[in-house]
Amino acid sequence: MIRKADQISYSFNDGGNPAWSYSRWRSFRYCPVSYILKYAILQYPQNLDLGEELRRAKKLKTAGEWMEDMLGASLREASTSAGFSVQEKTELFTKILKRDLNRDCKNIEYGNKLNQLEILEIENGIEKETARFLRKCGELLKAFIETLKSSEIIQEVLCVGNLNIKRIPSPVSFFHEGFTVWCSPDIAWTQSGKHNTLIFRYVHGELPDKYESPVPSMLCGLMLHKLYKAQVERLQAHEFKFDISGDNEVLSRKADAINFSAVTMYIKECSETIRKSPLPQLSELENFHRKDSAKCRRCKFMRFCDELESPFSCV
Repeated sequence: MIRKADQISYSFNDGGNPAWSYSRWRSFRYCPVSYILKYAILQYPQNLDLGEELRRAKKLKTAGEWMEDMLGASLREASTSAGFSVQEKTELFTKILKRDLNRDCKNIEYGNKLNQLEILEIENGIEKETARFLRKCGELLKAFIETLKSSEIIQEVLCVGNLNIKRIPSPVSFFHEGFTVWCSPDIAWTQSGKHNTLIFRYVHGELPDKYESPVPSMLCGLMLHKLYKAQVERLQAHEFKFDISGDNEVLSRKADAINFSAVTMYIKECSETIRKSPLPQLSELENFHRKDSAKCRRCKFMRFCDELESPFSCV
């Protein structure tokens, strides 16, 4: 529960500019309170225990985020490993993923004080049997990587050589049309004069609207254009989608399909929606509430809400 005395203050700017990312927009649509607690807090509550709980909640990962991170880290490590043929790097990609999967599963099941990894579905009680849930995630990843191994895009990443892989932090920010925009490429590289980005996306039974599907990958392309002066006609943005049902999809957009004007309009429209919304003033509330729904159980900040209804639950 957050009380008046806790006095949380927040801002939606980043370095003086309005901050925007695809994940911020998704978080706002999910629940404005979750959005504020995740992205906009400037000052933690005077209640130190509560402040620590908020920090811990921010570090929670959904199973999808955890699997996306492992796939990206495994591909980056395999692609930058020297002294291997493309075939050997392909097998190395699988070995690294299995190694990291086993390490993380032990960490989640048995705890590791030095590198604590907590999965939202387990912490919020959505998945009651931890070992069974982790096995299901592992089976999904292992099946997906077999699909990836035959992908021409993955083969290209693994053969371009260490010098052609761009060392880009993830997430990374850039300035665009008055906004500080954030995106999270899993890997970026150059090949035959083309500038490429790739992201992995876990889809949890959600249907995208007319813009959302291409937005994350096109943001990564826009980042290459802004930060690395990559010519638009030489950009390619790749997106690998996967879900628990095994319904995988590879989307590759070449320059003629990368519509920066549409993305810019999307950013402005979403930001205006947030700006005009009657966001809850948390410091003026005795507490805020939630509905006990499946949607709320997938929220990183569920523990701060109680069982009552509220206009801010956005269910």
